[in-house]
Amino acid sequence: IWALSAMPGRAPIAQLARLQLRAKYATAKRLIGKALDAAAKREGMTRRDLEEVVVPTFGLAADGSIREQLGEFTAEIRISGSTEAELRFIAPDGKVPKAVPAVVRQGSAEALRTLKRTLKDLQGMLPAQRDRLESALRRALVDPGGLEGAVRGGASSSSSAAMRRS
Repeated sequence: IWALSAMPGRAPIAQLARLQLRAKYATAKRLIGKALDAAAKREGMTRRDLEEVVVPTFGLAADGSIREQLGEFTAEIRISGSTEAELRFIAPDGKVPKAVPAVVRQGSAEALRTLKRTLKDLQGMLPAQRDRLESALRRALVDPGGLEGAVRGGASSSSSAAMRRS
C-alpha cells in the first residue's frame, strides 16, 4: 500500500482504488483509504473525483468493445457481462470461429499478445468497477442526492436538491 501511494502518476492510484474495493480487512481498508485521501489531496480533487478519473478506458468504444484488424480477420474484445469480457475473431464473411484462426496466430502474434493482455487487464478491472458503481448506487439510496453529487463531482445533497428544483 505504501509503495503504491508513493509512486508517481495515476496508474498506482487506480491500483489502490481497485484494492480498496477488494480489501476484506478493516485495517487494510483504512490504510488504503488514507492513501487514496492523500493522493486526492496531492491531485487537488475530492476522493470521489479522483476515483472517477483513474478508471482506465482500455480504448473501449461507446458500445463496450475494441476492434482491431488482424489480416483478414477483425479481432474484437467486448464486455459480455458485468464482470466478463471476451475476445473473438470475425471473418470477412461475418462468421465467428471458435478458436483463434491460425492465420492470426502466425501473422499477428505480437498484436494477439497485446489483445490478450488487454483482455486480461479488462477482466481484472470489471469486477472492481461493478463494485464501485454498486457502492455509488447504495450511497444514492441512503442519500438520494448522493448519486447526482457523485456524478456532478461531489456536490452536496442540498445543492443537488436545489439543482433538481430549478
